[in-house]
Amino acid sequence: MKNRSYVLVGTLSVLLSALAVPAAQSGNDNQLFLLQESPSGALTGNTLTVDQSAATGSLISGPLGAGDPAIQRGSGNELEIEITGEGGYVEFIQDNSGASAGNNGIINVGPGSTATLSQNGDGNTASLTVNGLAAQGAIVQEGLSNQADLNVVGNGASGEITQVGNGNVSGLTVTGAGTTVSFEQTGDGLSYATSYDGVTVPGTAPGVQVISNGASVTITQSTF
Repeated sequence: MKNRSYVLVGTLSVLLSALAVPAAQSGNDNQLFLLQESPSGALTGNTLTVDQSAATGSLISGPLGAGDPAIQRGSGNELEIEITGEGGYVEFIQDNSGASAGNNGIINVGPGSTATLSQNGDGNTASLTVNGLAAQGAIVQEGLSNQADLNVVGNGASGEITQVGNGNVSGLTVTGAGTTVSFEQTGDGLSYATSYDGVTVPGTAPGVQVISNGASVTITQSTF
């Protein structure tokens, strides 16, 4: 298996080749440009962990201006990104199309930050938390038996789940004033998650929980 990642911190450019790529950066306005690839027949996926909790203005995406997101290709990939400082930006694609093992992605972003996690293929799991004033986040999944969990917290925060495929599962929590959330599922055999952050909530209906003042939540389910 070949694993490639490109890390740019300030004016220092570093090329890393390893199975697991931890990226811990301090300071502000850090940038990470990433491409990880696994060839056909690889038994193990790539792993990426990024901690930007102490920084503001962090960017995790493809080359600036190119419009291409950071990418993990192959199956069984693991992704965990933490950007709890202000003004962060994440755009990431996990693609396991045609592979047997699903990918797993976890992203947490803070005030004024924007995050998008897209997953193609089957059996993927995505967890996205947008926490803070005017934070924005989106999960986009296309395939079968995928699971998405979105947690929107903070005044003016917004979030979106879009799932296309059969047998998909979603969970949604919304807390804060003036929040805006869109939740759209297309396919058959759709269902809601029965817990939040792995903890079953007693006395509440599974799947969608809204605790808000002036929230706007739109839920759309349709079949093929």
